[in-house]
Amino acid sequence: MEEMIDLTNLAHKAYVFFDKPNSMPNEKEQPWVALFIDGDGLGRDVSIKKVLAQAEELGDVVVRRVYANYTTPSFVTRWMEIYKKYLFERRIFHGVHKNIADMGICCDAVELALNEPRLDYFIIVSHDGGFFPLMAKLDELKKKVYWIGGKEPLKKAERLQEELDNKEKRLKLSRKVGSDDF
Repeated sequence: MEEMIDLTNLAHKAYVFFDKPNSMPNEKEQPWVALFIDGDGLGRDVSIKKVLAQAEELGDVVVRRVYANYTTPSFVTRWMEIYKKYLFERRIFHGVHKNIADMGICCDAVELALNEPRLDYFIIVSHDGGFFPLMAKLDELKKKVYWIGGKEPLKKAERLQEELDNKEKRLKLSRKVGSDDF
């Protein structure tokens, strides 16, 4: 029989550092943008300065967060500089799981989408392709979602589109032939 373990207290200790969320502005003069950066899943070919410029084209970037695994060597050298320079909130974890930063992004993004209806846009910055369920959930919550991450995410999005197109073709074929034939 499998053993059930209460890990609640241990889970809270997985955070090495968690900046207090910045308060939202009182006035909303333009659309609000939430920017989530996967510090573990982002190559050096992505310019944070360009990412911020793109985000600011959409509106006021009121949430700026970087998520990272504390044990990743590149974190200390690159992300500490970026967080200070561009005023990011930090979400830093112990490296107990390779996708710990991704999970942090997913939890925070859904929480913000549910609790802060004034947020209009969500931008996920990562090379990882595992954010499609999060994007679908944010879309269900009537949020516009963008993904920035270099060429790799584009390839993954193209593969997903190809798979969806093939699924649609198979569905049309099954309707044409008749579902009893399959």
